[in-house]
Amino acid sequence: MRWVPGRDTVSWSGPAKSAGPQTDGIWIGEVGGAAAIRLVPDGYSPAWKDDGSGVYYSRIGTHAGLWRFDVGSLAPVQLRQWAEIDYFDVRGGRLVFARIGSATRIFRLPLM
Repeated sequence: MRWVPGRDTVSWSGPAKSAGPQTDGIWIGEVGGAAAIRLVPDGYSPAWKDDGSGVYYSRIGTHAGLWRFDVGSLAPVQLRQWAEIDYFDVRGGRLVFARIGSATRIFRLPLM
């Protein structure tokens, strides 16, 4: 779960591997508010832009990579291709991600 910046709203994702359309994707819901809304049908691990105008998320399979969904335009955009990434976060225009395995590595990259 992640707070949406500047709102009393939380976001979460379904499982990284599909469990079915009723749970897949990126969801948001107001604390004590109406029913949850699915923003993105296929993605996991939401990480919000500092101003709350968009959410970064990961996908696997044929569309594997880092994606951003802009809340205003409702448009998804793929930013980077990658194989499965275990953990990532975005802050201040920087992407930090980890690959877990026999040699765990943490990387930091600027977002364009």
